[in-house]
Amino acid sequence: MYVLKKFGGLGFRNMRNFNKALLAKQAWRILTNEDSLMSKVLKGKYFPKTYFMEAKASQNGSFTWRSILSSREVLEKGARKLIGDGYATRIWNDPWIPTLPGFKVIPKQVEEMNELNYVRDLWSDRKWNLQLLNERFLSWEVQEICNVMISLFDTKDVWTRNFSKDGRFDVKSAYNMLTLKRAREQASCSPSAAIFKWNLIWNASVPPKVKNFSWKAVREGLATRKNL
Repeated sequence: MYVLKKFGGLGFRNMRNFNKALLAKQAWRILTNEDSLMSKVLKGKYFPKTYFMEAKASQNGSFTWRSILSSREVLEKGARKLIGDGYATRIWNDPWIPTLPGFKVIPKQVEEMNELNYVRDLWSDRKWNLQLLNERFLSWEVQEICNVMISLFDTKDVWTRNFSKDGRFDVKSAYNMLTLKRAREQASCSPSAAIFKWNLIWNASVPPKVKNFSWKAVREGLATRKNL
């Protein structure tokens, strides 16, 4: 019922997913506005020596804090760094390459990772250091890294949403992402429902009760001999 109509549901709002999307909005504020009072208080209490995306849930953490942490999965699927001066983006830990899985490069040997820390270490004179890149990264990684634009101005690195038009977080897109994830999980359990073109029902020029009857029939929800 909570799945989108085009995926075989009735389009009712899933309050659990909606609540997680609202919590993810708070997580986004903590991530992108480190100078806010809320961010400073939470960092001082729960993750003073690490980053928000790497903070661990503790047993003495408040219910609110644990709830916010549980919503980070929403950010992890679309949040990445937009490179400015390159000083605030870690090469091996932060997501910053939009065309790579997880927006990250593959971790290398510890020695290599210790020598290079921030994205700024990979360029000189506002150009990627190709010799260094070819020495430290795989060929296909080098290609994707070079596709990342280097800013001509000394702007700070900022977080952005890869699947958002303006790079900002919005609850609606987060909710739709969670709903789509659930729809795919259900589709894997019901192949016949997954391949059915549900819009044929909802866009048909028939009364609503006929649409609902058709939906139940495809979903095998009618009281037929097979289902009794």
